[in-house]
Amino acid sequence: QELAFNKELYAIHYGQHNGLPTSSIYDLAQDGKGFLYMATGKGIYRYDGFSFQSMNENIENYMGGSALSIFNNDNIFFESFKTKTCCLMCT
Repeated sequence: QELAFNKELYAIHYGQHNGLPTSSIYDLAQDGKGFLYMATGKGIYRYDGFSFQSMNENIENYMGGSALSIFNNDNIFFESFKTKTCCLMCT
């Protein structure tokens, strides 16, 4: 007996009209809770499946982020454009 699945794939394009402040994303990472983090030239943003939230208030002297890393599902690090590594959320 053969099983056949017909699933349509689709893509949703997010941008400024959805609350993302810029269309340029330099890195993307997902934590253990399912949140997506985006490094942009205007800051680090978190997406919960419904809306974007700025995480910049957690960063002192923010300079724009080019890379994200998540360790142990909760510790979020980013590298700024000036190659400074900072911890966004550390437990």
